Amino acid sequence: MATKSAIKPVKPNLFARAAEKTAVAPKKKVKGTVLVLPKDLNDKGELQGESKLLHEAVTIAISAKSEMDAAKGRLGAAKGMLHTYAEEAWCATYAQAGVQPTTPVSIQNHKGEALTFVVQDKCGQNAIDEDQIELLGILLGTEAAASLIETKEFFGFNPDTMKQVAAGKEAKGETVQDVIFEIVSQVIGESLKLSNEQKEEMFTQTSKTHLKKNTLPRLAELCGANVGKIQSFMQSAGSAIVRYLK
Repeated sequence: MATKSAIKPVKPNLFARAAEKTAVAPKKKVKGTVLVLPKDLNDKGELQGESKLLHEAVTIAISAKSEMDAAKGRLGAAKGMLHTYAEEAWCATYAQAGVQPTTPVSIQNHKGEALTFVVQDKCGQNAIDEDQIELLGILLGTEAAASLIETKEFFGFNPDTMKQVAAGKEAKGETVQDVIFEIVSQVIGESLKLSNEQKEEMFTQTSKTHLKKNTLPRLAELCGANVGKIQSFMQSAGSAIVRYLK
């Protein structure tokens, strides 16, 4: 008589099979060039001498950079919180005294710790746009705003034209730049080595509109003792009057 086997059938383990089928992910190849530091080991297998200092410097640099990044974040948040108050207080001081606050201007806490609030007059340097001009007109009146604004014309050589081969009837393969250097002391309009088109396109022209220099010291005159008006002027001027904490 046949006997039944006492061996229990093995149940399939689908999880194990799935794991067997999973290919081992290849190690990511390091991009670029790696400069490996030298390993000068003592009898105990520890780094020593200059080699130790170099390896430790990598760890220190990474840690310091992480701390610096975190500090920059905290610094930005703190300055952002203080900036609005500092600007308002500066404008109020200006309005009350009738003259620009003397420098340096600092903002101080109960511990005597202080940050410097810098206000720089960049009128005449940093350009303003039509929207800013419109805001100043609303704030001060069209005529008063117009008296503060000036437009400067800037001319220069067109670099694309300067690279071209001179196309005038007497040209001999020179570039426009070669010709310009040759006739720099002559009247360009009389040269036969340039085509009329090249003469016309040689120069570029741009316009920049600025608030006039030394506008900042005139805010009390322009805005009176009105704190809100002074602050609105500062904001309308944008980069023409730079403000920051340091």
